[in-house]
Amino acid sequence: SLFFSTLTPIGADKDGRWRFLSVGGVRHDNKGWKKPKAGDVYIVTLVDDDNKKKKLLTERVAGLGAGIFMHKASLTDDKHVLISGGFTDYKGATTFSMKIFDIEKKAFIEPAAAATFIKRGAHAAVRLNNDCVLMWGGVESWKDLENTTQVVSDIYCPAHLAQ
Repeated sequence: SLFFSTLTPIGADKDGRWRFLSVGGVRHDNKGWKKPKAGDVYIVTLVDDDNKKKKLLTERVAGLGAGIFMHKASLTDDKHVLISGGFTDYKGATTFSMKIFDIEKKAFIEPAAAATFIKRGAHAAVRLNNDCVLMWGGVESWKDLENTTQVVSDIYCPAHLAQ
């Protein structure tokens, strides 16, 4: 099972079944924590046919580009999820900044702002009333969790909101 992943409601499918976007996380075995895998992105669908036994269907989604954990996933409108920050390893600085998941296309988009975004993990993120996302705090590397650093904040308004 995955630890430190996100699970974001993304609405119902054409059959009215609830769907969620599961992104990232790490695994643990008898030897310790494993490095996160880029392929750990899934659309999870809850199947509840006429009150029979419920089950979860999973569909793997490619294109995230990095394994991440301790990141945030924020629904920005009814068609997109912002994946922000997250650690890519337990050593060194994170290399992941942000990506947008297009729910209808089931594809990731790298916004132009990703190049200037402050890379961080273990931050807070909340969608604002205008569907932009406020990101607060976090650190650049796992080792920084042991230090006192200044709080960093960003507000990201995805381009698809202005269209």
